[in-house]
Amino acid sequence: MLNFLLYSLLPFLFILGFCITIHEFGHFIMAKLFHIPVEKFSIGYGPPIIRKKIGETDFRIAYFPLGGYVKMTGEDEGEIIQKKKEILHTIEDKNEIPVHEPEIPCIPDCQDNKPNFYDAPIIARILVIFNGPFFNILSAFFVFFLIFLFYGVVITPYTRIQLEENSPFAAMGFQSNDSIVSINGEAVASWEDIWTFIEEVPGHDVEVLVIRGIEEHLIRTTIEPSMEGI
Repeated sequence: MLNFLLYSLLPFLFILGFCITIHEFGHFIMAKLFHIPVEKFSIGYGPPIIRKKIGETDFRIAYFPLGGYVKMTGEDEGEIIQKKKEILHTIEDKNEIPVHEPEIPCIPDCQDNKPNFYDAPIIARILVIFNGPFFNILSAFFVFFLIFLFYGVVITPYTRIQLEENSPFAAMGFQSNDSIVSINGEAVASWEDIWTFIEEVPGHDVEVLVIRGIEEHLIRTTIEPSMEGI
């Protein structure tokens, strides 16, 4: 049970939380760039475990970490106004009399020339919505960059072989503890290089230069990349 928590559940929740946070931060930062007030920034749903009010925004971490949301000022008003318009159009169609559409009410932030979500230009609203998934894509490149920066590309750098019992490579002339130096005159530095060179040779007929002890040996043979035994 402990191993399941440490190696499965907790990593899953960490990665999920990271993706959610990055996604919602993308919405948040773009809304801020267009001066759209953000009322809530929540990681998770339901009652908050942790909350902190910074400026106009209520930052939260909630109980159910399977999503998140950014609540921008005016989102509810826009939904209400749209619903009113639909109802009024229905009344107009039934009675065949014109009905004046309601105007979107100005919220207090309007006095400070801060638009709510539906006051913002259409391009601003598109960018606010788009920026969430865009930040997820951007974060993937950033994470891989950090992995390569700190850990590099994972390869197996040692080309010394160890033969298993009854290995077909023994019949070709290889011995345990041989170190492969080159294939068809091409120097190799890793097992990835070795199989790449072999696959590029028609029929996989190769000349393999190995160091055995302090002596060099040239082995001419045919090697299939699918062969096992080293």
